[in-house]
Amino acid sequence: MNNITPENEGEGPILANLASDEYSAAIRPASLPKNTIFLNINFRHKGRVVAVHAKRARGLMARYLAECEATTLDDVSKFDWDNYRCMRETDGELYETVDTVGPNNVKIVRMVFDREDAPPTATDKKRPASKKRGTSKRAKK
Repeated sequence: MNNITPENEGEGPILANLASDEYSAAIRPASLPKNTIFLNINFRHKGRVVAVHAKRARGLMARYLAECEATTLDDVSKFDWDNYRCMRETDGELYETVDTVGPNNVKIVRMVFDREDAPPTATDKKRPASKKRGTSKRAKK
């Protein structure tokens, strides 16, 4: 995501960090290109981070960003797949600028997505009533 638009004029590319915490630790934001926006995205389910849901959400976000050709933080904030929605910060903004680091003026930004309800799964769908064990269509001898 690196197109310059009127909304992000003067800013560099946006690097959306969709890695797990373990892999994210290997990234040194201060070494990124000049004026990069390093976007940390957190996914929550009812206010809590649930690892299995967060993992799926990171994959969905990657697909969403590619399919929607997102180029701005506003584009990212519109992600709404699987009942997620971008949570506003206490100041009403969609993201929080956490820090600016290094000689390249890299901005570290945080955006939080939450959902109240999980999307329906295959097990949530009604299944046809199964027959009791031991009954068979074959005639017993």
